[in-house]
Amino acid sequence: MKNFDHSLKWTDVDSKEQQHLLNNQFGDWTKKDFNSFIAASAKFGRNNIEKIPKDIGKTIDVIKHYHKRFWKDFKIENITSYITKIEKGEDEIKKQNMANNVFKWLCREEHPELGIKLEIQGNSPSQNEEDKYLMILSLKNKFN
Repeated sequence: MKNFDHSLKWTDVDSKEQQHLLNNQFGDWTKKDFNSFIAASAKFGRNNIEKIPKDIGKTIDVIKHYHKRFWKDFKIENITSYITKIEKGEDEIKKQNMANNVFKWLCREEHPELGIKLEIQGNSPSQNEEDKYLMILSLKNKFN
């Protein structure tokens, strides 16, 4: 995943270019459409272009064109905050995927407690076994 350079500063030239692009390229996009694009990109990930249109109400071709411009050369005032929001959403997607993979593993294993080694410093071995059991129950209950 390509990292965004957060050190870029917004200039008057950028403001003029933004206005030109808004007037000539994406004039039918409202602020609500833009915010929906940002929210959908955070919800599904910036490259999940197939799912983004469903949350915005635009065609996939329009989203592909807008996506390309947004990530390549579409300059927007305060873009850092929008990028940060999308990156936080992508981090949540990664966490959810990891939790789903752990749950799938738990469901496949007849005795998942045998495959987990949990050692919390300062705990006795019996406390670690109890914590491991509680962790497995919590994960199973979360996904059931």
